Amino acid sequence: MLQRIQTLYLLAAFALIILLLSFPLIYLPGAEKIFCHEVLPLLVLAAIALFAQLSTIFLYKARMIQIRISVYNTIILIGLQGWILYFFFFDRIPGATFSFTAVFPLIAAILTVLAIRYIGRDEAMIRSLNRLRK
Repeated sequence: MLQRIQTLYLLAAFALIILLLSFPLIYLPGAEKIFCHEVLPLLVLAAIALFAQLSTIFLYKARMIQIRISVYNTIILIGLQGWILYFFFFDRIPGATFSFTAVFPLIAAILTVLAIRYIGRDEAMIRSLNRLRK
C-alpha cells in the first residue's frame, strides 16, 4: 500500500486537508483569526474531501473505484477552493488577509490528479499482464 507513489500523493493531499482544518484561514485586524472549521460550508466540503481521501487510500485493491472517488474528490476540492476564493473576492472583510492555507485545497487537488494518473498506469499494467497470461 505505502510503496506506491499514488498512495504518497493521496497521503500528502490528506495531510494538506488536515492542515487546512487546523491552521487559521483568515487573519482579521486586531489579532483575530477565522478557521476553516468555523465556516459551515467550508467545514462540510473539507470533511467530505477528508473522508474521500481516507477511503481512497485504503481502496488500493479496487483501482477503478479508487479512480472514481479520486475524481469526485478533485471536484470537491476545486469547489472548496472556489468557496475560499468567493470569500476572498466577494465577502471581503476590510483589512483581512488570507494565510498560506488558503491554497491547500488547490494543491491537494493537483496531488489527487497526479495520483489518478499513477492509479491509471497501474490499472493499465495489470490489464496488459492479464492479456499476456491468457
